[in-house]
Amino acid sequence: MIKNFLQKIQSFLKSSDFLKSVLVTFGIVVPVLIGIQTDHLPYFLSISIGVFLTSSSDVPGSLKHKSIGILIAAAIATVATIIVTSAVFSIWLLIPTMALLIFGISYISVYGFRASLISFAGLLAIVLSFAHQQIGSEIFINAMFIGIGGIWYLLLSTIFHPFLQKRQINNGLTDCFQLTAEYIRIRGKLALASENESQLKNKLFDLQVNLNATHESLRELLLTEKQSSGFSNYKRKQLLIFIELIDILELSMANPANYEQINRLFKNQLLFVNPFIELIFELSNRMDQMAEAMQKGGKLAHRHDLEPMIEKCRESIQAYVQEVKLPKAREGALLLHNLLDYEENQLQKIHSVERVFYDLENQNQVGLKAKEGKKFISQQDYDFNILKENFSFKSPIFKHAARLTIAMLLGYGIGTYFSLQNTYWILLTIVVIMRPGYTLTKERSKHRLYGTLIGAAISRCDCSDHSKHIRLRGFIHPIIDFGSKFYSEKL
Repeated sequence: MIKNFLQKIQSFLKSSDFLKSVLVTFGIVVPVLIGIQTDHLPYFLSISIGVFLTSSSDVPGSLKHKSIGILIAAAIATVATIIVTSAVFSIWLLIPTMALLIFGISYISVYGFRASLISFAGLLAIVLSFAHQQIGSEIFINAMFIGIGGIWYLLLSTIFHPFLQKRQINNGLTDCFQLTAEYIRIRGKLALASENESQLKNKLFDLQVNLNATHESLRELLLTEKQSSGFSNYKRKQLLIFIELIDILELSMANPANYEQINRLFKNQLLFVNPFIELIFELSNRMDQMAEAMQKGGKLAHRHDLEPMIEKCRESIQAYVQEVKLPKAREGALLLHNLLDYEENQLQKIHSVERVFYDLENQNQVGLKAKEGKKFISQQDYDFNILKENFSFKSPIFKHAARLTIAMLLGYGIGTYFSLQNTYWILLTIVVIMRPGYTLTKERSKHRLYGTLIGAAISRCDCSDHSKHIRLRGFIHPIIDFGSKFYSEKL
């Protein structure tokens, strides 16, 4: 148990999420320290807020896409801050301004995942505009420093991009190994029918969704940069492994096992099916071992026990034919032969991945030219017509933007009517938990409630010095905000 716990900690410390969190923390803390030293803390706090807002748009992808995303997030946060802070002193001006801004910023999520995180940055900027209100020229100065914070984070992200990208690719391949192994393992469980079939099929569907997202991210990371200059040995290794992983998944999806037929023919003769199921589980275990080797950067241990398992499967087919006799055994034997062909093909694919691990230096040069690589990437269309096509209640993003706008206006109205302290906390909660899907919104609501209760318990802890208690609360509240935002981004 302790070993597994230490392994999880080690995996977390090697993850790209940890490196990014260190980068964001550095980007936030440095301006605060400079502000304290120069006695201009309010201005430098605005820079930290700019880092906090724009960091959400820094998701895996090419340097070009990341840079554009960060700049757009910084621009939206700056403009939203100026507009809301200028209108906050007139309720008749503020309400329509908020409605237009919230809906417009939410609506840009139609352009995909990165756009949805840029939208999230803009919505957070609207919320934080209520926390510290300025007047006159201070409005533009504060917004300018938020924009500078975005540029400061862009600089950090550009400097650390090679290190972050390497970890993102390694983590993506590790996840791909693990998800594919689990996919193959669940297919084996379905053949046994030892668990609820509908639950297993739902798991398969979820795994396919996660695998598709992981593949798309890896395609962009592996195929958008350094194509014209070729691949290093390490880069070549990653591309070869990725290609084989896609083949393994496609082979598994293209050979759907007839589970009902297996259960019908071998319900009382599972001993003939067991060698095949054991081989499926061992293939998935082998992929888990590859995932561990990829994650730790170590060598992959040799295994010589998989080929003998293929021979046991052949012997099982012969034993089944001898016991049941032809022609009655024909249907079952044909089913087992098809299953054996599928497993042999999967084993060959796994051996191909093993050869990449064992002997990278002797691999032929593998690479794709820039034009060829683009064929394997789903290019996001940013045509203005997409906005027009989705401008109806048939679009889930349009409905989500409308719901979010109404909810935030109602939340602000309730907080203002009852003169609640820190009304913007209501808006923050709405932004964090409301998603286009009801299920995800429900889950976030529960997690937000748990986080609020834990944060309240910590902030109410007794402090001997009242001033320390004030500082403690002021320190914890931003952490709760940041934790909520980070958790929602991960989901």
